[in-house]
Amino acid sequence: YQRRVHGDYYFQKDMAKVFLAIAHGSEEIETVTPLDYLRRSGAKVTLVKIPKDEADKADLFIKGSRGVNMIADAKLDDVISEPWDMIVIPGGLPGAEYMAKCEKLIGLLKKQKAEKKGIAAICASPALVLAAHGLLDGEKATCYPSVQSKLPDASEAKSPVVISGNIITSQAPGTACLFALTLVEILCGKKAVEDIKAAMVLQRFHINFTKKKKKKKK
Repeated sequence: YQRRVHGDYYFQKDMAKVFLAIAHGSEEIETVTPLDYLRRSGAKVTLVKIPKDEADKADLFIKGSRGVNMIADAKLDDVISEPWDMIVIPGGLPGAEYMAKCEKLIGLLKKQKAEKKGIAAICASPALVLAAHGLLDGEKATCYPSVQSKLPDASEAKSPVVISGNIITSQAPGTACLFALTLVEILCGKKAVEDIKAAMVLQRFHINFTKKKKKKKK
């Protein structure tokens, strides 16, 4: 699968710990795809609720950007002090905006980058969450086309997935599969990618939407 790679951030670890953020308005495909692929591959993924305000801290309920109801595994305050091999930020609005305003999450992301641990974001989040807080300074990245102007270096923004050091970014729901496979390879190894592709019957295919022209009757 196509992607741009800068640096050498590849490691395998038994039961890698992954923090997958979710907020009201998070995009469902971008959330569930990496969650599913990583859990299938043996990673320990915790779906962590990022509250939109104080009142929202009371429960684990989330309504996604397309109205799908989801339940997080943990509240941010309960897991913020734990170490993580990877932090994953899905896109979707207003979910990405709530995450960008969450000081505790931004502090955790800055700590993660300082420790040279993994950070992954997709769709609007590379621009609205990472770039907005200086986390993409000096890094190449991609994101949703309408917010690419917010990236400090958009030279490879047309790529579906970009790896720059310890930061992985991707474009949209349509690239969520490639994004998730990249995270699996980084955290669980290339064999895990082949195993999951086989188990899910995930293969290259081409769909031709062009209608055949009917032959005119003589």
